[in-house]
Amino acid sequence: MAYINASEASSFVTLVFSTATISSTATTGMIVVPGLQNITVNNGNGVFRWKTLDSGSEKAIATPATNQLSLNIVMDPTTFFGSTTTNQVTAAERGLFKLSNDKTPIYYRMYWNATNPTTGSKYITSSEGSFITGLSPTVSPDSPVWLAPLTLEISGDFTASVV
Repeated sequence: MAYINASEASSFVTLVFSTATISSTATTGMIVVPGLQNITVNNGNGVFRWKTLDSGSEKAIATPATNQLSLNIVMDPTTFFGSTTTNQVTAAERGLFKLSNDKTPIYYRMYWNATNPTTGSKYITSSEGSFITGLSPTVSPDSPVWLAPLTLEISGDFTASVV
């Protein structure tokens, strides 16, 4: 059995955000999320349960899933505040704070095994715009760099693909 080893340089996880649909591996105008500490892919199917008078057990049926990417990152000023303060169009120009604060729909790709995605790189995405929530930067004397949890609320289904 083969394992997905994320500790080898050729297998690092890469996450990119865009304000437009991502159709290639080019990252112009996108945020390549820096300092990614951890990431969780959550596909949480809901369950509706009910009981009947003629059974000693509950019945259950799956309901639509809640899909999320949850991650922690080491912040840098350009990624957080954006690369410019005027004519902010792309994700990189707006930055994570503005994308979250303005509730801007974003598109993403999470590459499983590629610091520089090329043909054959596997990734997860969704076809609909998603939203950044839970952006909560923090700093302390014990951790003197800005760290931020971030949740990407996925609209629609996860899709696994290959470049």
